[in-house]
Amino acid sequence: MRCIAQAGERGVRRRQMKNLFITLLLLMPSIGMAQLAHDELGRLEAVDAWVSQAFRPRALETVQGIRSLGRLLYENRHRNQLEHAAIETEVREFVFEGLAIHAFVEKAAPHRAWVTAIEITSPCWSLENGLKVGQNVAELERLPVQAEAESLRFCGVNNCLLAEERDGDISGLRLEIYLD
Repeated sequence: MRCIAQAGERGVRRRQMKNLFITLLLLMPSIGMAQLAHDELGRLEAVDAWVSQAFRPRALETVQGIRSLGRLLYENRHRNQLEHAAIETEVREFVFEGLAIHAFVEKAAPHRAWVTAIEITSPCWSLENGLKVGQNVAELERLPVQAEAESLRFCGVNNCLLAEERDGDISGLRLEIYLD
């Protein structure tokens, strides 16, 4: 009787081990897919960081700093439709020769600025990695992400670089930066 009981316990243990093994086999692709998704998310977040730092002079932190970038051609102000109770802001566009900066600007001093978009149409303004208007579009291959299908739009999770092309050269760059 005791041998029959031991054989039964071994059979139960074998079935448990077999079930565990089968479960692990079934989970392995999921674990691999989860790792791939995690790696992809990390890469896209790196692109977000790259885009937000691609044109990042310290001057972009305040209105006075932005104005000091060069000869300001004009500045537009718009009422902020998404007012936040803690900080009153307005939307501003600062336009220089070959450069436009769009930002939420604090109404009170020190007039901090949160840049949401940068448009570059002149080779006088280059990105931190040396990318600039006038270069061959092949230079876009240096970016840490592939362009979206049939476009010159390079995006992470939230931030994007959009390039415009004319006759094989970069004719414009636009950085779009999402603010939390």
